[in-house]
Amino acid sequence: SSLISQYNGGGNQYNSTDVFQWSGGAGGGSINGQATSTRFQQIQPAGDTSDIDIFSSYFASVYVPFASIPVNPQIANIFRFELNGVVPFTRVVIPTRIQTQPIFCEDKHGCVAADMTSACVAQYGSSALYDGNGCLFDGGCGVCRISSYLQNYCAVVTPIVPLPPEDALFAESDHYRSCNFPFTSADQLQTYGPTKPTSIEFQVLRKGDPYILMQSPTSGTMDFGSSPVELRKSGTILTSIGAVFMVLAVVTGYCLYRSAKESSRADDIYLGGAKNGYGNIHGEMIMDHDVYSARRSMLQKGACRPSVLQQLEIQV
Repeated sequence: SSLISQYNGGGNQYNSTDVFQWSGGAGGGSINGQATSTRFQQIQPAGDTSDIDIFSSYFASVYVPFASIPVNPQIANIFRFELNGVVPFTRVVIPTRIQTQPIFCEDKHGCVAADMTSACVAQYGSSALYDGNGCLFDGGCGVCRISSYLQNYCAVVTPIVPLPPEDALFAESDHYRSCNFPFTSADQLQTYGPTKPTSIEFQVLRKGDPYILMQSPTSGTMDFGSSPVELRKSGTILTSIGAVFMVLAVVTGYCLYRSAKESSRADDIYLGGAKNGYGNIHGEMIMDHDVYSARRSMLQKGACRPSVLQQLEIQV
């Protein structure tokens, strides 16, 4: 497909040589004062990968101990990125986010704080804490505070054209505020989790990195969809199911048609008695109505079995 061709073309044109210059060498590179190293990771796409070329993502990396970062969500942690050949830049990092959700008592006898603590953990996981004093049945019972922790932080730099006076080759990207589609700063939330990590990995990728290239055409799913063979198999299965339902619809319609037709014939048999002299002076049928109803029901039930009609006509 065009998306795969676009990805393969961009990946083959990508040059990771610059990334190796961001760490080590004279002066070295650092994030928040800690020396960086160059790491790489092979891209693992999902879906139809038969025509996809295999690439690796290269990036500057540093692991910052979680305990070294202030965890008060009200405190803005300013991280400074200083890499060889990159104009220095800063980012605001929030290692812990806290959300609040209301919690309610479901015990008719009321709930104590211990009950609500257990309810918070049951609903929102082990990182949830109860904030309240208990309450009566079916009333607002305080809130659950749910903590999520930063697992990974990723920034993107882009080549500078023309070069600035200090001869830096790259600068912080204004478009790619994160490495995840759609590349806004809010998408760093994708790297938060319920478990407090020992350390947080900070990464810096170059614009055009295969990981970023795959984020765009797949809208962040890293999935290129089903292959033509899989689509044909799915189409065959759906066609077969549709054929079965079509046959059932035809058979059901035929049976309903026969049922209506045999009901009409039952009425003719019933009323025909009057025409043949089996009625009273008013032309009303003398045959017992219960007998008629039973025979009519037999005709309807046997609409798809003509032998039932033939037997009933003989009896009448």
